[in-house]
Amino acid sequence: MFINKTVGILGAGNMGEALIRGVLKASLMRPNQIIASRRDPERLVRLHTDLRVRTTTDNAALVTASDVVLCCVKPQHALDTLKGLANVFRSDQTLISIVAGVPIDSLEAVFNENVPIVRVMPNTPSLVGEAATGYCLGRYATASHALEAAEIFSAVGIALQAEESHMNAITAVSGSGPAYIFYLLEALYEGASAVGLPRELAEALVKQTVLGAARLVSDTGRHPSELREAVTSPGGTTEAALRVLKDGGFLDLVRDAIVAARDRGVELGEQREN
Repeated sequence: MFINKTVGILGAGNMGEALIRGVLKASLMRPNQIIASRRDPERLVRLHTDLRVRTTTDNAALVTASDVVLCCVKPQHALDTLKGLANVFRSDQTLISIVAGVPIDSLEAVFNENVPIVRVMPNTPSLVGEAATGYCLGRYATASHALEAAEIFSAVGIALQAEESHMNAITAVSGSGPAYIFYLLEALYEGASAVGLPRELAEALVKQTVLGAARLVSDTGRHPSELREAVTSPGGTTEAALRVLKDGGFLDLVRDAIVAARDRGVELGEQREN
């Protein structure tokens, strides 16, 4: 798919760097096939030194030289950045946007050419190769463009195609989802402290417990409720703990949090369109 193709990473921050590392580790492309840009020249020097990829501070030069452009620019700057490059993009390129909250029609409206666009929502576990990514296609994108996006993001986790109408929900579930898990980890740390466990012991136990539970769901394919019931003995310690969570509205809180994140994504998208 990427033989003799050049991929440009526009705004190669943490996520862009994670993607570069992922595709290189997967041998999806060679370092000289990748061009990275960002405003911080010191970070570009480090990228080149560490990964041997090509770097530039000239975004127009990057776009001109690339067959596939990944837009990793911060959401508040993305449309202005792309507008400044509108005359450089070509219809034989692919633009893959990981910009949260910016719909495809807003991106397409930037260009005079019919640029194929793939909108992608990865998450921060991309940094350790465990991302959950959703992507959708613009009106000019085809199955080959979908495959390009799927191959890149499968290098850092799993990548699943969806309708754009689901992208704000995907952002709420998997895009923001790691923060919910981190918050749960914080709560478990506090709980462990409350029952007298030393910090290092508590943190080691909590991290492995969360990792092991997620692995159990993933590897067995069993529903979380089934696994929960299997570990909950009548009248036991787990049942006592779960009763507190249920009485406190735990499931409702998580559901409402996801709905709130989805609704905020819709609002931000509307603001950027206006």
